[in-house]
Amino acid sequence: MAIFQPIVITSAGLNLLSQAVAGQGTLTFTSIVTSSTAIAYNPTTIQSMTSLSGVVQTAVPARALLQDGTAQVSAVFDNSGLSQGYTANTLGLYATLGSGTQTLFAVAVASTPDNIPAPSSLPASSFYYQFNISISSMFKNCVLKPDVNTVKWAKSAGVRAVKTMAQSAIGAIGAAVTLGAVDWRVVGSTAVLAGVLSLLTSVAGIPEVEGTTKE
Repeated sequence: MAIFQPIVITSAGLNLLSQAVAGQGTLTFTSIVTSSTAIAYNPTTIQSMTSLSGVVQTAVPARALLQDGTAQVSAVFDNSGLSQGYTANTLGLYATLGSGTQTLFAVAVASTPDNIPAPSSLPASSFYYQFNISISSMFKNCVLKPDVNTVKWAKSAGVRAVKTMAQSAIGAIGAAVTLGAVDWRVVGSTAVLAGVLSLLTSVAGIPEVEGTTKE
């Protein structure tokens, strides 16, 4: 049985959730994929991912429900259509908002992955995977909730965005040793995109801004 690290919601996935909470469309989980690519478990890096490489199999969720504030999305895979076996190192959960494009919503990295065997004369081997995502806790401090101080949120989200933009700009500048060697258009666009993603992520809620509780 596979063992997975904690699931990571991508920035694009958080954006879909934010829009769904705001009533801008219906969130639908469309597929779960398995990938043979082994990636390092770095939540910050995974959060910025928009696709998975090395995808071997894709399955439509057999079940997708919201229960007690937790989204449970599951699918069953088997080896009947494979030409060779592989190791399911990474799982990806895809979703859409309304009629929008399919988006990588969440990623699960296996610390002890399943080895999917090649087909044989024996009955097909089946593997069941389920994503359990706590939606209610994720949006505890969502800016869209009426009990969240929007002014304080704007200040905190702005600070986070500026820091993220600065870090992204430093990364884009890289090893350049002179000003003339820097592609400032790339640096600028990279920093702006990082800032936008930071703000979209902050919509879901940030620890600095707690919702007020009425007695």
